[in-house]
Amino acid sequence: MGKLRFINNFDDHVVGSFGPSATTLTINNAAPLGSLANGDFYFATLSDGVAFEVVKVTGTQGNDLTVERGLEGTQGLTYSTGNPIQIRDTAGTLASFVQATEAPNLGKNRLINGAMLIWQRQTYSLTSNNYVADRWRLSGYLAGVSKQNSGIAGMPYAMRVDAKSAPASNHVNMSQAIESVNVYPLQGKTVTFSVYVRVGSGFTGGLALIGNQSNSSDAVSGGSNLFSVAATGVNTGWQRFEHTFSVPLDALGLEVGINHSGITTNADATDYFEMTGAQLEVGELATEFEYRPFGQEVALCQRYFEKSYDFGTDLGTATGFSGSGAWDYRYSGGAAGTMRQTIHFRTIKRALGTIGIWRPSNGTSGAWDSASGGLAAVGLTIYSKSSNGFSFEYSATGSETYISGHWACDSEL
Repeated sequence: MGKLRFINNFDDHVVGSFGPSATTLTINNAAPLGSLANGDFYFATLSDGVAFEVVKVTGTQGNDLTVERGLEGTQGLTYSTGNPIQIRDTAGTLASFVQATEAPNLGKNRLINGAMLIWQRQTYSLTSNNYVADRWRLSGYLAGVSKQNSGIAGMPYAMRVDAKSAPASNHVNMSQAIESVNVYPLQGKTVTFSVYVRVGSGFTGGLALIGNQSNSSDAVSGGSNLFSVAATGVNTGWQRFEHTFSVPLDALGLEVGINHSGITTNADATDYFEMTGAQLEVGELATEFEYRPFGQEVALCQRYFEKSYDFGTDLGTATGFSGSGAWDYRYSGGAAGTMRQTIHFRTIKRALGTIGIWRPSNGTSGAWDSASGGLAAVGLTIYSKSSNGFSFEYSATGSETYISGHWACDSEL
């Protein structure tokens, strides 16, 4: 993963001319900087004798530096032989370090499942406006979504968004909306969204990092656009793209993600993009991706979606009676009648969710199985629900009734 690099007392000068939009800078001696690993960078300061400019050095080749221009509120200027270049502390460098009084209460990364580890829904071919990998929502037009091996050390998985089913010249979005209670601490702050992206060999159109503000609590629409920044130079190799922006003081909701627009084919299976390592953090720099313990990441996801099925098992899978996480209840010793049971969630939910139920014998929805009736379907009625669980009623058929089934609770935004 990319890191901010440091060096003591680096002071050199420009060789030749360097225009305000140029990105390759020749200096007298770049040897002390060494080579930069993929994603590593320095912050440097250039001066023309009147004004200065902060640049980001992302690569070295001999005495040539690859730079990003006009950072931290400065502008690209024109330089000539002898103008100084120094590597020293800047406001952006210092702002990248979290102070004790500003330590985030949810960890550095305000996004959940940024490394695409958790796929409770296990659903890959979707219509628009559906959740796929936990907390990530597909919108725009129909696309195929799948979990892929990334090949990145420490970050093994990525999400592929295959646009071959989208109408030509249209778009698809993949984004995550942040719950309002987690947006409040960001109001008025400068934050940076970063994500690793690569595309297929048949990719068409363009990608952009996008951000939206919602004007109502826990909403994913109905707000205003905050930014749309092209992912210039995206290719079949992994690159980290980032954008720094200010969260409005009145923001009640926040959503960030990727937009694929200008699709020119709807038949090529190589017309896709992949993403992983998504992070939103306070500060003006994209720092190293934060890895949370897997159990903690699961619990954060389950605040929005939880299921009885084992991880890796699709909703609606025929698991067999009492199989793969199915919940069992046995009523005995009484007369036939209406029985009531309660299921407690592992994690407190964001809001009262939508409850779905499935039969383990054949995977059909809307009922459970009754062993007392030869695995006949038994209907459940949701009696009550809260952020902690739900109660349901069913009809006991006699002195002993044994039922089994799967459930899921969706409390997403």
